[in-house]
Amino acid sequence: MALKVPLLFAKKQRPSTLEQGYYSSNIYSFTKNQSVDVFVAKQYITSDDKVLIVDDFLARGEALRGMASLVRQANAELVGIGIVIEKAFQGGGQQLRESGVRIESLIRINSLAGGKLDLID
Repeated sequence: MALKVPLLFAKKQRPSTLEQGYYSSNIYSFTKNQSVDVFVAKQYITSDDKVLIVDDFLARGEALRGMASLVRQANAELVGIGIVIEKAFQGGGQQLRESGVRIESLIRINSLAGGKLDLID
């Protein structure tokens, strides 16, 4: 089964064809130890849209807060976030949930202490 909905990728560099009419947000990557700007053209997200953000990892939540900022800038509705792997021990998911964002994770890791993977049921 497939979702028949529009799919939009935020770009980590402003494309040369995107000279005006875009939303942007700065995201700090702890993995890469640097900040990057992400961009979405205004023509692809409007105040009429309901947005589901999907990402592979959730750790401290910086990338997702940046993506949520793009949704807010467009006055669109953030209906939730879907995550493949959440590192719950790093707190990003908890902070986002406390701010009212619905998050669904396929796998939630409680700890990696001692080289052992401890999952949350």
